[in-house]
Amino acid sequence: FIDRTEMHITHKYLDFINLMTYDLRGWDQPTGHHTCLYDPVDAPVIFSADRSVKMLEGIGVPKNKMVLGAAFYSRMWKNVPNINNGMNQPSPTGGGFGPGYTEISLIHEKSGRFTKYWDDTAKASWLFDGKDFISYDDPQSVKEKCEYVKREGLRGMMYWEHGSDKTGVLFNTIYENLK
Repeated sequence: FIDRTEMHITHKYLDFINLMTYDLRGWDQPTGHHTCLYDPVDAPVIFSADRSVKMLEGIGVPKNKMVLGAAFYSRMWKNVPNINNGMNQPSPTGGGFGPGYTEISLIHEKSGRFTKYWDDTAKASWLFDGKDFISYDDPQSVKEKCEYVKREGLRGMMYWEHGSDKTGVLFNTIYENLK
């Protein structure tokens, strides 16, 4: 992306740059965080919001033009081996789109079927039921991103996709932590 967009030049003509710091994992990759703030430990594929900010800053893009992204939807892998709570495991389905935060918070987190996990290094959550793995942002990970935005002097936050959080919980987390 950086090589093809000439962001070291382009940023001079932009008021802000939305960083799509989600979909960092999925498709035919092993399970993992698709919207983590920091690099996860021992992951076969390493991407994070922080790494994206540092890469752009490294080529001269000012932090005060960067807008950090949050995901109101998930990535889901099916038929995952029951090893390491599903983290960093292969899946025959790849990490396709999973449920939105509304369904996650009102059904999956409360169903008793899934166990919720938190990666304190990556500042990211996931659900695993012994075979299905769901990577997503929750209020804790979104709050961590808000704190990062303020601490690092970024322009703000954006998210995709508004209709995936009919509860308003993630949107309100952003509002309450950035106001």
